[in-house]
Amino acid sequence: MHTAEPTEMILQSRREQRETAQRLVQLAIHLPQADRALLESVYKHGTPTSVLARAAGRPARTIRERVHRLVKRVTSPAFGYVLRHCDEWRPLVRHIAEAVILHGRTHRETAEELGITVYRVRREVDRIRTIAEHH
Repeated sequence: MHTAEPTEMILQSRREQRETAQRLVQLAIHLPQADRALLESVYKHGTPTSVLARAAGRPARTIRERVHRLVKRVTSPAFGYVLRHCDEWRPLVRHIAEAVILHGRTHRETAEELGITVYRVRREVDRIRTIAEHH
């Protein structure tokens, strides 16, 4: 059995980190501008969240949590499913999916914007997430 040398493992780990960062930057294209800029600052330019926090006048923890939520959103099965399939959907369903799943808007904001009930938004989002989990 061949075991990797420690240096080889470190290089592999760095390569995987670089590939993950590139993937996150590519997915960030589909986010609103402010969210995209944050992920690009961290994963494309390597800016530490502490530096971004100082510049924004916010606690570093707040910025780290926001980055974590964005990464969780763009790597979710629902995000990828919406990107691959939303062009096939009725306009209302597409708008709901883009607003909530891609852009991170709340159900209430989306319902008000589209002139529909929060229940309708929740029902469509739940349906999309369920299908994405099993796809």
